[in-house]
Amino acid sequence: MKQIENYFNRIAKEFDLHYTGEKSFLDKIVNKIFRENVLRRRMEGTIEEIKDDIKGKSVLDIGTGPGHYSIILSKLGAKVTASDISEEMIARARENAKKSGVKNIKFITGNFLNSRLDKKYDYSFAIGFADYTSRKELEKLLLDMEKVTKKKFIVSFPKLFTFQTPIRKLWLYSRNCPVYFYTQHDLAKLFK
Repeated sequence: MKQIENYFNRIAKEFDLHYTGEKSFLDKIVNKIFRENVLRRRMEGTIEEIKDDIKGKSVLDIGTGPGHYSIILSKLGAKVTASDISEEMIARARENAKKSGVKNIKFITGNFLNSRLDKKYDYSFAIGFADYTSRKELEKLLLDMEKVTKKKFIVSFPKLFTFQTPIRKLWLYSRNCPVYFYTQHDLAKLFK
């Protein structure tokens, strides 16, 4: 996990640009081809899943990154707790929340897999978190999310068989960051 923490501390500003669109021409092309659809679908799907029942509800955003999901949910009336292993990501999330005028987000720096949360949340989600979670840790993630969630938890999983997979794997390997991919068979086995 230290590798992942170090990686996200190094690239926090760069990662935030995936959501804000403030990129160079080359980065915009790369984002359009490799990231934009995935990021948009993940965000829209997550928000759509819970938006009708979110006002006044508690939400745990695991691996919040620069906090964009937390900000949207906060604006929809949720009481959000946003956690991330990276201090730099939490700093960006705080800054983004402040720029957005959002004040009802509690930020926690730490590894969710090692945390001892004594509170239950109506909803919890880990979007993009499983990408950096080994198969061994994945089971713990799901069990821990189930323990802290009253209504529903949502987790996104990166597919093993997409054209972006080898590129992403090579890119992250070159940056000393492990990444994990899953098949439907892997997930069916895990959820049993």
